[in-house]
Amino acid sequence: MKISYKETDDKLSCDISVDGELVGSVFINVYNQKWFLKPNFKIPTSFVNVKDGHDSWYSAGKKLAQLFRSWGESYANTKPLDEIDFGVDLDEMLSFLKMRS
Repeated sequence: MKISYKETDDKLSCDISVDGELVGSVFINVYNQKWFLKPNFKIPTSFVNVKDGHDSWYSAGKKLAQLFRSWGESYANTKPLDEIDFGVDLDEMLSFLKMRS
């Protein structure tokens, strides 16, 4: 896994690429001097907090690359729950549950 950093012209953010694919950017909050993540992919926010600040652009970029490796491709390819076929339609499931109670 190759992580590439490209600093923007304003020097307040860096674009992060993993194996040549742009995965997001990190930017600095000038007031508290912390670096924050801005991913270009979906992350389940119940498991991962991207609002945590990092002390350097390097550590923030490594965290973004780690998140991409963990969630980027696998989470992006999942279907929404309304598109998943569970093998039983909702009416059959509800009638079965009504009969049990």
